[in-house]
Amino acid sequence: MFNRLSWFLAYRYLNSKFTNGFVSFITVIATIGVALGTAVLIIVLSVLNGFKTHIESRLLQDQPHLITEYHDATNSPAVIEKVAKLAKDLDVNSKQIPLIKDNGLIKIKDKIMRVVIVSFYNNQKIGDFETNRSIHSNKKDGVAVSRGLAQYLNLHLQDKIILASPILKNSIMGPQPRFKRYTVNHIYDNNIGLVAAKEAQIIMPYQEALTFFDTDSNYISGIYTYLDRPLMAENLKHAITKNSDLNQILASKVKISTWYDFNRTLFQAIKIERVAIVFLLLIITAVAGFNLVSGLYIQVSEKQKDMAILRTYGLNPKQVGSIFIMQGMIIGLVGGIFGVLLGIAVSYNLDYIFNLLINFKIINTDNLFFTAIADKYIKIAPNYFDVIVIFGCALVICILATILP
Repeated sequence: MFNRLSWFLAYRYLNSKFTNGFVSFITVIATIGVALGTAVLIIVLSVLNGFKTHIESRLLQDQPHLITEYHDATNSPAVIEKVAKLAKDLDVNSKQIPLIKDNGLIKIKDKIMRVVIVSFYNNQKIGDFETNRSIHSNKKDGVAVSRGLAQYLNLHLQDKIILASPILKNSIMGPQPRFKRYTVNHIYDNNIGLVAAKEAQIIMPYQEALTFFDTDSNYISGIYTYLDRPLMAENLKHAITKNSDLNQILASKVKISTWYDFNRTLFQAIKIERVAIVFLLLIITAVAGFNLVSGLYIQVSEKQKDMAILRTYGLNPKQVGSIFIMQGMIIGLVGGIFGVLLGIAVSYNLDYIFNLLINFKIINTDNLFFTAIADKYIKIAPNYFDVIVIFGCALVICILATILP
C-alpha cells in the first residue's frame, strides 16, 4: 500500500507549481498549526514537570520520607534494625529517627489551642538548633516552638506557656488532666522532619516528654525514616508490610505512611490539571487537522483525472488513497519536527525569555510564578518521553485527518 511511488506522488502534489493556491495556503496553515500545537504542548508540559519537580524537592526536604507509627517501649531497636535492613536490600541508604509524637493543649493568656508535641529520642542538630540541648541552654523546663505557632500566639523567647497532656492523672477529685508550665527557649524556622514549621508544633526534650506523657523509659511512638532515594519510599513501605518478622513484632499496632501519602491530594490535583491542559492543547493540533481535511477535499476533487490515469496504470483504490494519506504524514512529520525543535528550544530558554519580558515590563514582577522561572528558582526542562508522545499524537492526528477525504 505504501510504496516509493506513493511517497513520490504525495511529495509532488504538495510541491507542485500547478496546485491551487488556496490549497497550498491551507496546507501551510495546517503545517504551522501542527508545529505550534506541538511546541505549546511541549512548553506547557515542561513547565508543569518543572513545577512538580520543585514541589517534590521542597516536600522531600521538609518531610520524613517514611513514617512508622506505633506505641512500644521495648521493640524499637529491633524495628529500627529491620527497617534499615529492608532499605539496604532495596539498595537504599536510610537514617531512622525514633521519637514521641502526640497531641496536647497550649494555654497562654485567654487563648487555648491544640498543638502537636514532638520529642526526639536522640539529639537532632539542625543548623544551630539541637533538639535536646538548645532547649536546655537557657532554663530548665524549656521547649522549642515553631515559627508559625509563635506568630499566631505572639510568643517570644522566655515567654511562659502552659501545656496540657492528653494523659489523665488520678487524684482524690478523680481523673484530672496534667498541666505544666514551660518556658519558650527557642523558636525554630526549620521543619526538622515535621510536616511544616508553620504548623502548631512544640518540641520538648525526650526525658521531659516521658514525664509529661507519663510513659515508660525508652518509649517511642514512631520512627521517621529518611532515604537517600526518597522515591523508593513506596517500595520500602510495601517491603515492611510484607515482612513477617516486623509483622510479628508490631502485630496490628503499626501505621506506615510515606511522604507521598501525606501529599496524595496535591499530586492528584497536579495530575488532573496536566491531563486537562494536554486535552485542551491537543485541540490546537486537531484544528490543524480539520484544515488539512478541507485542503485534501479540494485536492481530491481536482485530481480526479490524475487518479483515473493512475488506475489505468494498474494502481488499485488503496494505492491511490495512500497518496493522500502520505500527504498527511508528510505534513505531520514536517510540522511535528519543527514543533519539537521550537518547543525544546523555548523550554530550555524560558528563563531568558521571561527575563526579557520582565525587563520590557510586559510581565509584572508581582507574578511570583513568572519571576520564579526567570530567576531559575523553578527549573524548566522537557521530558523526552512526553516529547515523543506529543510528536506521535500530532502525526496520528494528521494521518487520521486524511482518511475521510
